[in-house]
Amino acid sequence: MALFVDRELACRLEATRAWRGVQYARAQALLHPQSGATAEPMAGGYAVYAGAGSPLNHALGLGLRGPVCGPELGLVERFYSDRGSLPRMGLCPLADLSLQQLVADYRLEGFLSVCSGPR
Repeated sequence: MALFVDRELACRLEATRAWRGVQYARAQALLHPQSGATAEPMAGGYAVYAGAGSPLNHALGLGLRGPVCGPELGLVERFYSDRGSLPRMGLCPLADLSLQQLVADYRLEGFLSVCSGPR
């Protein structure tokens, strides 16, 4: 079964995923203020920090609202650096080509698709 995902659906799926991360960070900040948990809008998406070593520390939804420039990506890097964390991001294959070009020199950890169906 093949699924077709257009940019509009990808934006909705990524926005839902980002919303979940933002809400988690907000809850973490309320329950454990010492964690430093926070989330900030950046480059059309969100940078989420849920505390030291959290697997939820990554930027989501970047580049789905339009082009991303180098300084915007620099803000994402600084957001994580200021918290002693490596900058990580979930990159949607339908993100603006400008973001894909900016991250070309980054190390790829793997792929995760919320848009694929069973194989």
